[in-house]
Amino acid sequence: MNTVQLLRAFLHLCLFRLGPQDMPPERSLLLRTVALNLLVGYITLRGVVDASAALLILTLGTGLALGFVLLALYLRDRLPRFVQTATALFGADLILSIAALPLNIAGAQGAGAWILLGILGWYLAVSAHIFRNALDFHRPAAWAVALAYFFINSLIFL
Repeated sequence: MNTVQLLRAFLHLCLFRLGPQDMPPERSLLLRTVALNLLVGYITLRGVVDASAALLILTLGTGLALGFVLLALYLRDRLPRFVQTATALFGADLILSIAALPLNIAGAQGAGAWILLGILGWYLAVSAHIFRNALDFHRPAAWAVALAYFFINSLIFL
């Protein structure tokens, strides 16, 4: 899958047309997705913190995210879905981070801050969609997992 096809698949994931089960179960694809996500995250954070802090935040965030997904799938006895689920989560984050990038760089205020809040809501909805499919949960439980995932990953910013 080339980069354009990959981004298109992630966009369809963010539009709820695909689920994590539709992602290829390739570790190399997961690594490429994580790398692209780290690049966009680094660009975003460099406007706020220095390079070493950005790398630390991104490393901790990636580790927490992967650990959370691994634990959730383990507890539901769905470990074979790890690569696809993690790829879907990092891919959705990549698409929505790219959408938010201009606002983050410009230091969104006023309407821009409301747009960022909307993107955050969209991210939570997509995460719930991914967890619902990956963990075979009903919507309320998937939303609870998505919120826990978001809050745990937000801990690194405190």
